[in-house]
Amino acid sequence: MAHTAAHGIICVAASPLIGEDKVISQGRDGTVKCWDFGDGGLSRTPLFSIKTNSYHFCKLSLVKKPLHGQRQTEGIENFQDAIHGETAAQESQDNAQIKEMKYVAIAGEQSSVVELWDLATSKKCLQLPDFPSGSVNPLTKERGMCMAVQAFLSSEYQGYLNVLTSYEDGSMAWWDIRNPGAPLTTVKFHSEPVLSLSVDWSCGGGLSGGADEKIVMFTLDYGSGSFLAKKEITLEQPGIAGVSIRPDGKIAAVAGWDYRLRVYNYRKGNPLAILKYHHATLVIALPILQTTFCRNFAAAAAAPKGKWTLLQPSIGISAMHMQLLYPDTVVIFDRTDFGPSNISLPAGKCRHDPLDLALKADCTAHSVEYNVLHNTIRPLNVLTNTWCSSGSVAPDGTLYQTGGSNDGERVVRVFNPCKFGGLCDWKEINNGLLVKRWYATNHALPDGRQIIIGGRAEFNYEFFPKTRATNKVFDFKFLRDTNDPGIENNLYPLVVQNVDGNLFIFANNRAILFNYNNGAVVKTYPTLPDGNPRSYPSTGSGVLLPLKNLQGPGGIQAEVLVCGGAPKGAFAAASKGVFVGALKTCGRISITARNPRWVMETMPFARLMGDMILLPNGKVLIINGAARGVAGWELGRDPVLTPVIYKPDAAFGARFEVQTPATRPRMYHSTAILLRDGRVLVGGSNPHSGYVFVNTLYPTDLSLEAFSPPYLDRSFDLLRPQIIAPSFIRYGQKFVVSFKVNGPVKANLVTVTMVSPSFATHSMSMNHRLLVLSTIQGVKPAGKLAYQMTVSAPINTNLAIPGYYLLFVVHQDIPSVGIWVQLK
Repeated sequence: MAHTAAHGIICVAASPLIGEDKVISQGRDGTVKCWDFGDGGLSRTPLFSIKTNSYHFCKLSLVKKPLHGQRQTEGIENFQDAIHGETAAQESQDNAQIKEMKYVAIAGEQSSVVELWDLATSKKCLQLPDFPSGSVNPLTKERGMCMAVQAFLSSEYQGYLNVLTSYEDGSMAWWDIRNPGAPLTTVKFHSEPVLSLSVDWSCGGGLSGGADEKIVMFTLDYGSGSFLAKKEITLEQPGIAGVSIRPDGKIAAVAGWDYRLRVYNYRKGNPLAILKYHHATLVIALPILQTTFCRNFAAAAAAPKGKWTLLQPSIGISAMHMQLLYPDTVVIFDRTDFGPSNISLPAGKCRHDPLDLALKADCTAHSVEYNVLHNTIRPLNVLTNTWCSSGSVAPDGTLYQTGGSNDGERVVRVFNPCKFGGLCDWKEINNGLLVKRWYATNHALPDGRQIIIGGRAEFNYEFFPKTRATNKVFDFKFLRDTNDPGIENNLYPLVVQNVDGNLFIFANNRAILFNYNNGAVVKTYPTLPDGNPRSYPSTGSGVLLPLKNLQGPGGIQAEVLVCGGAPKGAFAAASKGVFVGALKTCGRISITARNPRWVMETMPFARLMGDMILLPNGKVLIINGAARGVAGWELGRDPVLTPVIYKPDAAFGARFEVQTPATRPRMYHSTAILLRDGRVLVGGSNPHSGYVFVNTLYPTDLSLEAFSPPYLDRSFDLLRPQIIAPSFIRYGQKFVVSFKVNGPVKANLVTVTMVSPSFATHSMSMNHRLLVLSTIQGVKPAGKLAYQMTVSAPINTNLAIPGYYLLFVVHQDIPSVGIWVQLK
């Protein structure tokens, strides 16, 4: 007996790739078994049995692949090597076939979750959505039980596994296993549970049926990662128990609760026949003609996904603002007016401030200096309130930090970093600003000044240091136009210097190109297609994507990426205790194009208050944040623990790569910056008006962590360059970069990148940019394991302003530890 009579069999499936004489059965006893029916009979003992602990009515799915083309089956030997450490050629043909078809998708032990099981090892290898064991994931729990599942491969997604799932609430989801935390997209074609799904044999669309009176034929749009309804067929009676599509894609059949089998032209959706021979509930068994996962799936499952390291359990303050400075120190600060911090000022010093709202005499520090190389903290004495302020670094490496709240709103603070382990500290310039700057943005300019734009109720900008001509405030109509009354949604605007020297400024859901020299709007860009706000307090994040082709023909293309945030109305709702889900979309636009337009993409996770960091290899890390609510005291919910890496040069629809989740929520007032060794420093999270450590959803976090992206994994040590280069470079200079690599070098896959460290606060990475330097002379041997290449520094200050940068050699996507260079 295959399964116990008391439970019965839910599904039987077969595929040539598990052997012409093999069959898989699924019982309601929580098991999946493989049988051999050779020699004219079924074996009495299964070849293997998997205890899934799944006791539902959802049928399992073997993996379907497109019948046309052989892309998914190429490199099977390499795939088997990656999993088993041996080639298929070393095994018998039958055993190789069994191992090739290794995976089955099935509704999980938690009924709203889909699990992926390895048939060769009888182990669960993945679940959708992926979340910590023992916890409940609201992504699918609110949808109810998983009712149907279909796993398939697609050449459109480079051979990675995709899974369609349907649920009790009538919704369907599309998953890409590289991003198991959340579906690519969801749709709700049905009003009742979706009981059956089938993907056609081109893997370009499919058919769904449910407990309502509807059959839906849909297509899968790989470009946008979305379902598109092709045709809806309304029935006289409700209930579809099973659906199937013929391998040639011409005919589809559906089994109804009324015991009828309906046959349709799958391409056009018109009915062909109704068969009435059955007198009990009819269920169609899906035809199976399967393939294995290609080596891409093995690589996706086995590839490093980053690593988290706790650096300091407490630095005494919450890292609301951070800036990396030469040489390898990070200035960190929060605010002064919420009472004592958890770190004392040195030598019994105290801060005396009659305007402080909490403590007139405060002997604790509200700023610290973090020494990256020694992992040590030194308290600093900031005098006035830096709450929600901004800053940028001058060409000589001095940090100029501006504004804040209360007594700090017009202050300019100066921090000249210690060069040789000295005891440098903050200096303050009272009334260095002409108006209050709270939630403003600073951007360093080519002439050494910085422009300070906006702030609460300030629809203007000013410069620092000032000249006789600029010792005034300049009106900025764009900020008035983008202000949502009572909410704002245009604070901390995204400011990026374009390659023509003008400033790209994005606020709310709109952007302009601005000539700050004459105050003219050079170009107005289209509004984001969805119209949703992305600036504080909706708080998405944005970044200038890497600049390339700096001297090549055709000019330099500059693109901006804006991701996440909260939809319209989210702030008002959160103020009433209703926390609306964050946005899951990104907008990407070429700001140098003649006719620019936004191209929308979908992240694996909805996210607001996320930080975007340019990595040395040109990819973008999206980290920290929340899944619901908005920015503000107690206004965010559901931390997003899982970072994502965005790959700008990958194919559309395959640009996001999910990383190893953190264990610490990083909510409101968290920050992240790139370090010289390629790690990302992460700190902060204080969604309260003061330090709150107990009896709260999200305690104040005073720790520092480092996220090590996958390129830092030890498995890449033989690829990793060790760089030697000059300490300063001049504009347009052609200079030699020397480096070593301990393993074989692919000369055509070596680049030199230059990154400006960012001032980070409130999901803003101010002044952050990466340039891929032009290669003048390619890689040449220069001794044992040593190499040289000649590159060109940026040709003008529009591409990169003067100052300190991190220079990296990148080999096959693996960066060296960076070195500091000063561009003059």
